[in-house]
Amino acid sequence: MKSHKMPVQGYWYFLMNGGMTMQRNILKDTLLLTAIQMLLDGMGLLLNIFMTKHLGTEAIGILTLTSSFFRLLSVIASGNVFLCASRFISEELGKGQRNPKKILMHCMGISLLMCMTVSGIVNLFASQCSSFFLQTDVLTNSVRIMTAILPLLTVTACIKGWFNACCQTGICAISDIIDCVARTICMGIMILTKNQTEPEELCNMTIIGTIAGTASALIFMLCSFRNCHAVATGKASLSLKEYFILALP
Repeated sequence: MKSHKMPVQGYWYFLMNGGMTMQRNILKDTLLLTAIQMLLDGMGLLLNIFMTKHLGTEAIGILTLTSSFFRLLSVIASGNVFLCASRFISEELGKGQRNPKKILMHCMGISLLMCMTVSGIVNLFASQCSSFFLQTDVLTNSVRIMTAILPLLTVTACIKGWFNACCQTGICAISDIIDCVARTICMGIMILTKNQTEPEELCNMTIIGTIAGTASALIFMLCSFRNCHAVATGKASLSLKEYFILALP
């Protein structure tokens, strides 16, 4: 039987066009994410100017400190789930027999388990965390409230990792914009309607703004989830135990 081989020119044409397409996609995504990041940084700067004008520099210092502690807490609780979800789901999508949604469920399960564990520990030592990280004892209740919304942040990071793995960078970018806009509007309204200068009030304002932004972004991504076609063709390549072992740093 005569075999049909692609000529050398055909291979060269295929590789060049495939490489050019990939290069264009990477360039497009890079430019998009850079533009979005610049927009978000600009909005954050304007919000800081607005808050400084209405609340004063001391209040901004408290807000910055609580926001930094909150971000640290969310990273520890979720175990950087966004990167894990992006990595393992993208690897699953590249396999012949795959079930990417099962990997997403593994990711959520392990991350939520870790989140609950960290939340319980922080709740137990909320007073010590408030004294050490926030330099005051009056934010103990606020620290406990922070731990209550960590699961929301974890689930949102998982879903965003899903879209990133599916090369839906536009959805990730829009969700970041929605998060920032909702957070900014919520905090702006609270600043204008209430003269909040006490540390606990400022911390709670940060928490409420975070809930508003994260929940808005999550709702948008869940509405877009059905449009992301990642069809299962068989069993997942990783069991829950295998995922847990590989996800460990």
